[in-house]
Parts: sequence; C-alpha cells; structure tokens
Amino acid sequence: MSLDIRPNPSSSAGVTGGLVYKGEYNVTTNSPDLTSSSKGDFYIVNPNAGTLAGVAINVGDHIVFNEDAASPLTSAMFDVIDNTDAVASVNGQTGVVSLGASDVSALAIASNLSDLNNAGTARTNLGLGSAAVLVAGTAANNAVQLDGSSRLPAVDGSQLTNVTSTDATKLAISNNLSDLNNVGTARTNLGLGTAAVLDTGTSNGDVVVLDATGLPAVDGSQLTGVTSTDATKLAIANNLSDLNNVGTARTNLGLGSAATLTAGTAANNAVQLDGSSRLPAVDGSQLTGVTSTDATKLAISNNLSDLNNATTARTNLGLGSAATKDTGTSNGNVVLLDATGLPAVDGSQLTGVTSTDATKLAIANNLSDLNNVGTARTNLGLGTAAVLDTGTANGDVVLLDATGLPAVDGSQLTGVTGTDATKLAIANNLSDLNNAGTARTNLGLGSAAVLVAGTAANNAVQLDGSSRLPAVDGSQLTNLPGGGSAPNITSVSQSTDYTISTSTGIEEIFLITPGADITVNLPTAVGKEGYKYNIKNLASGFTLTIDPNGGQTIDSSPTFAISTQFQSITIVSDNANWFII
Repeated sequence: MSLDIRPNPSSSAGVTGGLVYKGEYNVTTNSPDLTSSSKGDFYIVNPNAGTLAGVAINVGDHIVFNEDAASPLTSAMFDVIDNTDAVASVNGQTGVVSLGASDVSALAIASNLSDLNNAGTARTNLGLGSAAVLVAGTAANNAVQLDGSSRLPAVDGSQLTNVTSTDATKLAISNNLSDLNNVGTARTNLGLGTAAVLDTGTSNGDVVVLDATGLPAVDGSQLTGVTSTDATKLAIANNLSDLNNVGTARTNLGLGSAATLTAGTAANNAVQLDGSSRLPAVDGSQLTGVTSTDATKLAISNNLSDLNNATTARTNLGLGSAATKDTGTSNGNVVLLDATGLPAVDGSQLTGVTSTDATKLAIANNLSDLNNVGTARTNLGLGTAAVLDTGTANGDVVLLDATGLPAVDGSQLTGVTGTDATKLAIANNLSDLNNAGTARTNLGLGSAAVLVAGTAANNAVQLDGSSRLPAVDGSQLTNLPGGGSAPNITSVSQSTDYTISTSTGIEEIFLITPGADITVNLPTAVGKEGYKYNIKNLASGFTLTIDPNGGQTIDSSPTFAISTQFQSITIVSDNANWFII
C-alpha cells in the first residue's frame, strides 16, 4: 500500500510522537465531533466522501491531527493521508507480485499478436473490414495506397464520380492520351511517321524488329541481291518445311517418340509441369504409391475448411491487413480495380485533381504544346523507328506485305550466302540485277520502259480493250489528219491475198493492182470506230474480194467484190461491222 500525505496549506507543523487510531469519521453526520481531538489522533473516512474545514476528503483517507483541535476546526489543525489508490492484492497475489501476460489474460507484446485466440474475431472487434488483409498496391484486388506525396498512385480513375475539371481543354494524366482530340494530328505533332501505329512482328503489315541475332524468320523471297544456287541447303525461311524426310531428321537429332507429342492433359498428350513445377490436374487414379490416409494433409475437397488455424495460415501466406476487408464501393470497402481501372466511386475528397494547372497538355492542341517531343517519345517508350515512314526508300522502315519482305536490296544482310554470286536467281525475276539501268540499256530498251501505263502525268498511254486510245488530252498533238489534210495512200501490186494491217491509220487509201483474183483481208472493225478505208482496183480482168474479219460484214454481206478496173469502195467501221459510204 502506498501513502500520499498531503499537508494542509495552512498547517505549520507535522505530526510528532505516536499516532492514536480513533476510528471512522462520517463526513455526512460530522461524527464523531473532531473539535476535541488531540495531536496524534487519526481517523479513517467512511462511509461517505465530502469536505472537512474546506479540505476534500475521500472514503478511505486518513485524517491525522498535527495539533490539538479546537472550535471552530481549521484546516491547519490536521493533515489528510490519501488512501484511494491503495491496493490490497494484485490478481489474487500479495507481497512481491510478478505478473505475466497470461496471468491477466493479456496479449504478450513480444508475440506481435500471434497469441490472439481468433484473429478474425479480433479484426471484427476492432471494426476492421475485408480490406484488412489486402495487400497495398495498384494491381487487381490490391488496396490502393497513397504515395509519399499523399497522392493516389498511377491507377485508372476514369470511373470516379464527382471528380470534376474546370478546364476541359486539358488532357487527364490518368487517361494516358485516350482523351486526345485527334490522335493522327497528335502523332504528326510528335514527329511520328507511319510506322508509329504498326505492331512489330513477322505477319503481314508488321514492322520487322531485329532480334539478338539479326532479322527474325521472315520470307525474304523478294529481297534483291540475295542469291543461292545450292539446292542441298535448307532455306531458313522454310522453318524446316523443306526437309527431305522429317522422321529421319528427328532420328539424326536423337529425338525420341515423345518429340511429336503435344503437351497437355488430353489422351496421348505429354504431361507438362506447370509454373510451380507441379503436375497439372490430370486423372492419377492409376498411379501407385499415392495414399490419402495421412491426417497431416489438407483434403482438397474441404477447400481449406480443415485448416488448424486460418489466421496462422493467412500469416504464413504473407497476407496483409487488407485480407479480411470486403471489396466494393461502400464505406469501409477496399476499392477493387476492374477491367478498365477504378470502379465508380466518389473521389470528391481526392487532392491534386485539378485542371487549371498550366503543366497540363491541351486536348485541342493534339500534343503540339509538348515541351520536348523527343523526350515525350522517350517517355512513351517509343524507339527510333517511331519517327520513320514505312516504305522501301532510304531511311524507311520495312513493312511486311502479304507474302513477306517487299522488294528491297538485301545485299548488305549478313549471314545470307550463296554458292554463285555471279548468277541471277530465276525466282527473283531480275530483282537481283546489279544495275537495272545498265540492264535496260543492254536489252536495247528506251526511256519508255520504266513508265507506268495510265492516263496520269508521265504515264505511257495504253490502248483500251477496243484497241483505242483512252480519254486523254490530245490538244498538243501535231499533224493530226482532218480539216482538209490528205489521207495516207498505200499502192501495191499483188498476185496473192493482201491483208490490211491492224495498225493502219484512221483514214487510208489502198491502190491495188492485182495480178490474179485475190482477197483483201480487212482488220477487225472492233476498236476502229470511225476508221475509213478506200480500196480501188487498178487492173482489168481480175477481181478484188473484200473480206471482213471473222463473222463481221460489209453492209450485212460477208464479202464485197470489185471486178471492174478503176472501181473502188469506201468503207467505215461502226466498231462492230463495216459499211459502204
């Protein structure tokens, strides 16, 4: 028991000599009368608390007189010994008491709560929700934790409600540029080329990315400058499809019968261990030495309901305080990221969500207000190919077409060999020429050889299906017949049949002197609409028989004869047959 002796402020002397116990003092009834007390007398206050001469006294306190009392009683005459904190025993123990946590049903600090009787009940009593055992992070099912600047980490907040912005011309950081007004213009402002929107790979339309050894396995059949005359070699691009005998090849590689099996859990599959080096879920009913009577094991069918201590199990699994929180969007729930990011929750109390900050990009500017487009590309993880255009010119990124690599010069590729570099590969269709211009000269080709057929500027004009010129501007042509200009005249002496050429001009005169009865064969009328031919017989005694092409006619007749000297006819084509005019 401890004693707290409180001297009265007005007391000038302490108690001397021995103490004489006088019994209990009742404050309420002022019994006994203390004005007759002598120095050394002391009383125990009981059963009520109150005041004595202006001094507060409590049940159990001792009143000790330091001088003889008188009437009226003053506070200077006594001292009060405070006994309200006296302890009779501790946990039933008296004397020198030593207590442990278990003596008072307490948790040991050193145990770090591992001695809780039921951690789940403890969390409930603490008012913790299902989030208590969740791990803090930004992955799915994590509890979102503010960073060192008391801000939300980089998570998709697109579904937050009550998160407003006073300037809709700014890009939201969390949208990762999805709120751009025009992504095409944005790419242009970043200086990106057409390759920026392409995927890397080896399929049609992909951009080829060099791997650790060079070009990946793609069809290089259209490359120029790559030849090979050795038919005994396997083509890299064929991926062994050109093996003469795949079975023999497997034998030569030392492969067993499992080499052709597919990994899986179906019949005849080869069983493949999973990422934890364990067998996948397959029927093991025929396995020997596999027992299920071991009581130290958890039964799969019990779904962990037979755990000895679920709390310890969670601790051993490394679960955090959020593990027992419920997920949802209600008060006390842990926010669970869905497929698009944060769900629709009230983010009105979030700090740092502003739109008036001049450090933001304006949506309407499509990234033209970037401080440094090069740095922006780096921050986007773009490589040097991002600013290149796709094509086959110098500086372009090669884009795979439907058949593989387009026709580009691969003469500087390494690791591509051939046994006779002086020969052109038949399959390359002259794409492996050393100098196409010199080759055209050696072939005697003119400058028109490299022109494209068409009706655009610098195209070579090609006759249409009716052997006629297409609709092109002929305003600059000179020496065109018409307007009184003379037609072409052809004069021949013939004893055998004569054929008018298909390349004959629009208006022609044929003066024919036959040495026998002969046939004059006309070209097809198709494609020669408006063409006009004048045919005259200059000899006597011989007949010229005019014969149209195929089943075509002259004034609906299959032929027309000129048997009189100096007789002539003029015929014109309507694009199908001939008519005399």
